[in-house]
Amino acid sequence: MISVKKFESFDPEEFGDPWIAKMQEDGSLMFGKDKDEKQAQAGGYTGGFKTGNEGELFISSPEEGAIYVYGQKNIEDKTSNSCYVIYLKGRVFEIDFSSAKKIAAGEDPIEALDESYDYYFNKASEIDEVRDQIKAEDDFE
Repeated sequence: MISVKKFESFDPEEFGDPWIAKMQEDGSLMFGKDKDEKQAQAGGYTGGFKTGNEGELFISSPEEGAIYVYGQKNIEDKTSNSCYVIYLKGRVFEIDFSSAKKIAAGEDPIEALDESYDYYFNKASEIDEVRDQIKAEDDFE
């Protein structure tokens, strides 16, 4: 078992229990049972069922290189946030959706993550440039 995220207490009337599922090769999420009717729950939440208690979201039996998706439903507006993680070398790392789909479909994790790193590094560099320009303009005024 490995912890994915700790959740603070929440209003169970407003939010559902945190959830976790394993991403399949086709990008779908596996909840409950697999195609052979075997239990396939990826993990669980230690905070109790519909209590709103703080707790930890965990993966029961993590598989090397597997992609897991977790989130928490907002009952009021019927939305759910989703975060993507990969289990590598005994640790869980948050990754982007694009890399998650590629890795789940069988692409080498390092290659997929390198592509994402390059993309986000370039985006971060662009943001840094804009931020520096704004600071320079503010300092000038």
